Amino acid sequence: MTRKKPRISFEAVGSIVAVIIGLAALFVAWDEARSVRKQQAASVLPVIKIRTINLNNDEGSISSVVVENVGVGPAFVESATLSWDGEPVDDMEALRSILDGGATPYGFWTSRLDGEILAGGEQYNMLSVTLRHGADSDKQTAALRRSIYSKLKVTACFCSVYEDCWEAKLNKRYRPDPVDHCERRPETPSRMD
Repeated sequence: MTRKKPRISFEAVGSIVAVIIGLAALFVAWDEARSVRKQQAASVLPVIKIRTINLNNDEGSISSVVVENVGVGPAFVESATLSWDGEPVDDMEALRSILDGGATPYGFWTSRLDGEILAGGEQYNMLSVTLRHGADSDKQTAALRRSIYSKLKVTACFCSVYEDCWEAKLNKRYRPDPVDHCERRPETPSRMD
């Protein structure tokens, strides 16, 4: 008795090919959707840079802490913290007394960053200290700028419209660090001096 070999029917081969093509199409669609999501997120990506700017003009020297969104999408700043020599500074008046010790005639201007929404390309002046020209102004200016650069720390936590969040730090040269989420600071009245 001879045994018959099982034959694969045309329909079975067609079914197997259809399953393979369907799986390939599913993978292509998934990969395309993932790429589109990345492109959409990149098209509204905020990038916050916090830096010090020092200027000299006819009136005196100005040292500022400027926050700029160098990205393309809006940055929702949920919280911003300041510290001086490792100690938190919640009150701008306390920062003023730290900087001038009550003796040096500084012009002082501040604004809270918490809760701000910075559009792509927008710049925000968080802090400006002006030292008028005088007898020892060059030494005072150099000391002030060294202190601000070495002792003042500013950290801002911000999110995109897709709720991806990052943390930016003062004078950090590279991109902000991603974080899971940003904690909102309680709302308090802002104060400008």
